[in-house]
Amino acid sequence: MPPPNSVHIIADGGGTSPPPAAYRSGLPSSKLAAGARSHITSQTAGSGLTRRIPFVPARRVEAPSDGLAAWQRAAGLNPSDVLVIRHDDDTAVTQQGGAMPSAHNKRQHGHATARYAGVARSQKELFRQEDLKMKWSTVKKTGSGLVNLGNTCFMNSVLQCLIHTPPLAEQCLAGKQLGRNPGGVDILQMTQDQIVNSFRTTRGAMPPVPHAKSLRQISRSFRLGRQEDAHEYLRCLLDALHESCLKGMTPRPPPEITQTTLINQIFGGRLCSQVKCLDCKYESNTYEPFLDLSLGINRAHSVVKALQHFTAGEVLMGDNAYKCPKTSTYVKAVKRITIDRAPNVLTLQLKRFEFGGFGHKISKKVDFETELNLAPFVMKNNSSTMMYDLYAVLVHAGHSVHSGHYYCFVRGPNGMWHAMDDNRVSQVSERVVLGQKAYILFYIKRHAEKKPSSAGADIREKREPKISNGPDSRSGNGKPSSSPFSATVSTPAIVERKTTNGVDANAERINTGVGASSS
Repeated sequence: MPPPNSVHIIADGGGTSPPPAAYRSGLPSSKLAAGARSHITSQTAGSGLTRRIPFVPARRVEAPSDGLAAWQRAAGLNPSDVLVIRHDDDTAVTQQGGAMPSAHNKRQHGHATARYAGVARSQKELFRQEDLKMKWSTVKKTGSGLVNLGNTCFMNSVLQCLIHTPPLAEQCLAGKQLGRNPGGVDILQMTQDQIVNSFRTTRGAMPPVPHAKSLRQISRSFRLGRQEDAHEYLRCLLDALHESCLKGMTPRPPPEITQTTLINQIFGGRLCSQVKCLDCKYESNTYEPFLDLSLGINRAHSVVKALQHFTAGEVLMGDNAYKCPKTSTYVKAVKRITIDRAPNVLTLQLKRFEFGGFGHKISKKVDFETELNLAPFVMKNNSSTMMYDLYAVLVHAGHSVHSGHYYCFVRGPNGMWHAMDDNRVSQVSERVVLGQKAYILFYIKRHAEKKPSSAGADIREKREPKISNGPDSRSGNGKPSSSPFSATVSTPAIVERKTTNGVDANAERINTGVGASSS
């Protein structure tokens, strides 16, 4: 007798008969057939041929739970269940199943001869890049000041730059909770609350108590009440925000998935380190993701010059010769680092501190502009322009990394520049911002906009009054730009500083450059 969960087929030239009812006592055949493994045996009985096909029920090793991400819930029983068939016309067709496509399927998918491209999984994203809002959706006031809780100026200045990062702020203000651990310490939820409260509060400066209490969670080397490096805090905070986006995902997604979090989609880019053999022209490329770039300024008088030094080729020869993998000999080669994938928000740290010996600070002025063309430094870039707009400048005033004071300048949703010096907030001119000895610069990528039809433009021109955007909103060729701050009015050269306590008596300190002071 054939065992249960089997299909009984009689092949005697007269067709087939369904299995007896007693043989259908197991799982439904529809569930058994999905991904099951069959073993076929044959035996002769009378004048017919009986084939017994016992099915082994499929078993999923890791069943998804409610706490897993959507990309894990969609996991199939067979990890190789998607076939990608590419035709000569570069059209792709996917076919479910674990076998090679048959000739019949190839004919169904197109008249051209199909090329089997192998097994592939569809690329998933934790956060879609097209969902980023690179511009402020509405004109709103600049964020509030932050109370210094005791040597926390490094933290306040970094938070102000993140609060006024358009894509991050827009996502936090959209109303959707971003944190994944409401009951515990969640850096992402904490930052979202800080951004929301900063733009909506009417009570003046706010104390960033949650971030101050979480210094040890961001990095074990930080101590509350001790002066820290603002760039180190920025890097640790971005890493903590990135990890917060992945909290609760077990097992951890693969690297190609983890690099699509909200934080990576905003700040993340990728570098390419290329070594090219000058004899056989062999190229070896190594890729590395980044959230910010550190530029040496010893031999650079401007940010553009520092980027040129950063991407300049280094000749490997002599004792430092390169062993070519193709010829297995030591040869002369050129090593070069370029940007393989440009980020939406470019963060540049100028290396002002040298830690050899007692350490010292490079205090010279490094020129920077409100616009930056990154195209010359991007690998295999087909366009001659890739424009970025400056929206935040972080400054260190002092003579060493162990002392001094941090403050920053941000361009608010209304397009006006403001000095954010702990609890003091004041409007300043663009000339004042460009005169600073910057430590960290924040640029946002300028995305091309779809041009409206000529008829629509004529209608708006009749209905809307013409507003001068001023010199701040124009590109180098004098044409209006599509920057996130284009719909603004120009700021005067000298503006009275307004604070939460009325007129600030120390206005001249910001306008002429802040001197060394303690936090």
